[in-house]
Amino acid sequence: MKNPIVYEGTIEVRFGDVDMYGHVNSAKFLDYVTTIRWAYAEKTLGVSSKQLIEKKLGFFMTRSEINYKRSIPPGAVVYICSQIEEVKDTVLLASFKIMSEEKQKTFADGTLHFAVMDLESMRPRALPDWAFPYFFQE
Repeated sequence: MKNPIVYEGTIEVRFGDVDMYGHVNSAKFLDYVTTIRWAYAEKTLGVSSKQLIEKKLGFFMTRSEINYKRSIPPGAVVYICSQIEEVKDTVLLASFKIMSEEKQKTFADGTLHFAVMDLESMRPRALPDWAFPYFFQE
């Protein structure tokens, strides 16, 4: 397999992300990872969700495994990195980390499973050859 592209970026914790305990609600962790993946794809790789939809290709999250290591405080800026670790037939396995902006503390890490979908038939499909450069580099 070729070298995985590391999707990365930062997000500032928003007021609405914080729960009554005074830290980022656990449900927001997945939002942060997927937001950074789409932002990186569009800004750095030049591919948008609209373009993929036009090509009838979708990625549906089927499973998420999150290891919560410490809470994220209000007002923090978090750094997120993610990459595809494995392509298994019709599934992409992506690892991720959510860290402090200076990358000294890890808030969470884990793995996401995405089914590669043909949006016309709504059936799983293998990742097409033309899509590999969005995830791997030479």
